[in-house]
Amino acid sequence: MHDRTVFFSLISLIIISTLWWIYADVWKNGSETSVLEKKMDGIEKNFLMMAQIEDTYDEVKNRHTVQTREFDSLKATIPGFETYAEVLQSIRAIANKQAIKIESFLPEMDDSFPALKTKLNYTGKHIERRPIQLRLYGNYLTIGLFLEEILRLEKTVNIHSIHLETVLNESEILSCDLVLFAYIYFDEYKKT
Repeated sequence: MHDRTVFFSLISLIIISTLWWIYADVWKNGSETSVLEKKMDGIEKNFLMMAQIEDTYDEVKNRHTVQTREFDSLKATIPGFETYAEVLQSIRAIANKQAIKIESFLPEMDDSFPALKTKLNYTGKHIERRPIQLRLYGNYLTIGLFLEEILRLEKTVNIHSIHLETVLNESEILSCDLVLFAYIYFDEYKKT
């Protein structure tokens, strides 16, 4: 009987050891292995994504170069700050040519584009948009011709808003409140 007990004890010990091995090695380590495999899959996906980004780098760099050249070409059509006074004079000259009375002419010196430059540390080439508020008096034809000539200044000055009213007791005279945007090209942005 003693041999039998030893035999069954050894068999039980082998079965318990085998079950422990299955639990510890196969089931527990298997789940850790599946977690590691999932992490490896994520790393592989990130690696493939980075490889795609690297493949498109030259294309992005070329597009940036083309856009930089196009932006630089605007310098030929958009006046610099040195010629901003000439733009203002040309608006006055167009009004005088059409015999329009200018009651108020208020150019603003602040950039009306969103304040992105202050958020960024960018000091390169940029364009500023400066509002010009006007109040004019003239008849339908002269105001129309004035606006037509302003529209021809497409890349220099654009019409932002316009409000026309007839003047009381004078049916042929119009009052025109006008906001124009003048564009100025700067080679460098200086933070203050």
